[in-house]
Amino acid sequence: MSDPRSLSPYFNASVRLYQDSWSARSTLLDLSLHGLLVSRPGNWSEADPSSTFDAIIDLAAREQIHLEARLAFVRHNQLGLTFIHMDLDSASQLKQLIHPALADRVLPELGS
Repeated sequence: MSDPRSLSPYFNASVRLYQDSWSARSTLLDLSLHGLLVSRPGNWSEADPSSTFDAIIDLAAREQIHLEARLAFVRHNQLGLTFIHMDLDSASQLKQLIHPALADRVLPELGS
């Protein structure tokens, strides 16, 4: 994801992916207001790429972001997932994560 609103240098967490009877753990590589980039799980071949995924991003202090996503792309050992739905609490947590990271990036650029 080359989204300027992403957090790749700021954030690292685990992600649990679910789809019917399939589930996997993955590593969050990048996160934006539109989707997430995760490492491809070892059992990826058992998932249905045309169906939606439920994802849980595990944050510090037992907080989680719950969302529904669809596969946008597979590149190398990475999966790009686009958000379809997210509950209000999860959306608020996502905003809280992204807002400070964006400020950290924009403020130095404004000072140059």
